[in-house]
Amino acid sequence: MASKNSQLLTYIEDTRKIIASDLEEEELQNILYSLDRVTADLNLNKLSIHSVAYDVEVVQSFYSLLGDQKILDDNYQLQFYDLSKLLRQKQQSPHSACLILQKLESEDVKQTLYELPDQQIITVGRKPGSDVCLPNYYTYVSGQHLEIKCYGSENNSSNYLWKVHSSAQCRNGTYINGEQLLGERVLRSGDRIVLGSDSPSSKSPELVFQSIDNSSDKYELKKSVDCDILFFVTDTQLEALNGIGELLSLLTNASVIEFFLVILPSKSSENISVSRYPDRSIELKELKNCLLTLNEKQLGLIKIQRCLAKTILVIDQASEFIQCQQKILQQGIENIEKRQSSKSQKKSGLDINLLIKIINDQKVDFLRSVDAIVQQSKQDLLDDSLAESISYKLQLLIDELEICIVKQKGKQYLELRPRATELDVNDFLVTVCKQELLDWANEEWTKICKQYVNSGLEGLVRTANITLQAVLTANDSEPSLKFRDQVEIEESFQDPLRRINCKIEYQEDPIWTYFIKKIRGFVFQIMGALFLLSFLGLSRSAVIKAINKQVSSSPFLLILVITMLVWLLHKLWKSYQTNKLLEKHKATEKLRQELRTYYQKIIKNRFVDKVVQKLDVTLKNEMSKFDRYIKSALEIASQSSSEVEAAPVDPKVYLKDCQTKAVKLERKIRDLQKVKDKIQRLHANLQSPAGGRVNSIEVAPKNWIGS
Repeated sequence: MASKNSQLLTYIEDTRKIIASDLEEEELQNILYSLDRVTADLNLNKLSIHSVAYDVEVVQSFYSLLGDQKILDDNYQLQFYDLSKLLRQKQQSPHSACLILQKLESEDVKQTLYELPDQQIITVGRKPGSDVCLPNYYTYVSGQHLEIKCYGSENNSSNYLWKVHSSAQCRNGTYINGEQLLGERVLRSGDRIVLGSDSPSSKSPELVFQSIDNSSDKYELKKSVDCDILFFVTDTQLEALNGIGELLSLLTNASVIEFFLVILPSKSSENISVSRYPDRSIELKELKNCLLTLNEKQLGLIKIQRCLAKTILVIDQASEFIQCQQKILQQGIENIEKRQSSKSQKKSGLDINLLIKIINDQKVDFLRSVDAIVQQSKQDLLDDSLAESISYKLQLLIDELEICIVKQKGKQYLELRPRATELDVNDFLVTVCKQELLDWANEEWTKICKQYVNSGLEGLVRTANITLQAVLTANDSEPSLKFRDQVEIEESFQDPLRRINCKIEYQEDPIWTYFIKKIRGFVFQIMGALFLLSFLGLSRSAVIKAINKQVSSSPFLLILVITMLVWLLHKLWKSYQTNKLLEKHKATEKLRQELRTYYQKIIKNRFVDKVVQKLDVTLKNEMSKFDRYIKSALEIASQSSSEVEAAPVDPKVYLKDCQTKAVKLERKIRDLQKVKDKIQRLHANLQSPAGGRVNSIEVAPKNWIGS
């Protein structure tokens, strides 16, 4: 047995030498610590028994049934673990990270936590859609400012590494703990990252990186199944059914020699059930004899068997960590090769100034054409002969204003009011003009971005990209450019305007006054006719008497006269109504004409000019953004070239050095596999009939577990 122990110690030392050279990561310390634990367990002359249960009293009752407590303490290390606590720890994230946005004393902004998602590349910036999207008022932060790369293993969360580098679109740089970020850097928990400046401000935020590693909980979880014999003790069948599946999942990659399910109803020895999971049930008496009569040879065999299994697990963990390093190194090799390929594909003797001139000429032609188109659209907007012009629509609105008669202080007024709204005429007309001009401005802006002059601004960007292909290859990351969706013209309507009077004093003639005037006219006409008759030699009194006599003597003529009088009264009434409407129309038309004249002048000389100016300013701002876009694209090409040139000594030498490191890592993996094969052969010899199994008849007593 001593020779077996010596062989295993030799293999452990070989493993230590393989992983110790050229590796200086934190994970290395964890692997070496695990090897030290294996060595300590191998030299310990006791077996470890761990009891997992929902209730410590159930475990104590079970221990009391096993026999002499002193014998158990002399031969075994006994330890209890609360299963409910273990399951809570299992549900926690074993390893996560976050960025914490710090609050300045001068800012009314809450401290914000951004959890980093579980993906390989994480973007940080103000651009919508970034994984960590910062508020827009941090103007020193670029749309895509940082990229954080997460390297790790799906099976072992402790291998996570977080590396950060500035994005190609980053304009103002990044500072970590006061030092400017150049190239790529590994983040450590507590690192303070300032974006856009060397010190935090209202425009450059400070982020604190926190790597949340629940290592203590994770260690406690692993330690619960790191033993020679494991008991799951419960007092109900239901707890056994609920807990056995969860506990078995904790045993994955564990090195437990024996696992028992113990059901202890009512905390007594009656009907106690002991199962060597998953093979068979045994008697409590048989279990007691096995535990209390274990000799030194059996102890040694059990101990070395478990240490062999634990060493294999540590080697697998080391291999996985080295494979992760291999992956990172391989990505670095690929980046160097891409940059070298990019440099070789660049056209020799390329004149960058010539490219800039071509793009600027395209921009000038675009602006000149857009200006002419917008001016024509402005003229159409003010041409009242066009049905879609704002001048024509304004006339229709004024014509549709409702006429109301109001009385104030004993006087009667005619007033114009808009229909179906509580606004007065001036507010109503300004609101309508504002909305019409807003729609026109946004429509024009959409056409500027997408239609005018060969697909607008977007077409200009596409044309510029085609020109830039001379310096940007497929390996370069092109900057992104997004234009604003609409034009802000609210400030064009904020100046206080003079309000036009929409009310005029109006007094109607009473109906009886109008009738008297008309009847008097009729009387004068009749008197004139009678005077004409007297001039012809006829007596006026004789004519009147003759007419009166005829009418009074003939009912028909009487009815005819009465009918004529009624008809005349009706005509007078209709004439009165028409005259009243005509007078009202004259009064309101005066008000409408004043409104038309004033608002046509306001639209032409103030509103439309200001909106066009705002449209022009917006276009200039977006063209400035376009200029920065072109500059950024050229900087990317320049940076790609300079990165290759800045490689240590020579890109070829640096690439060869990376490839040499990759070969060393591959050799380490092979050496670890060789050691693992030797340990597995040793483990197989222990389990063979010649070597003797721990639970076989040749080694253990006849009543030993599993015999």
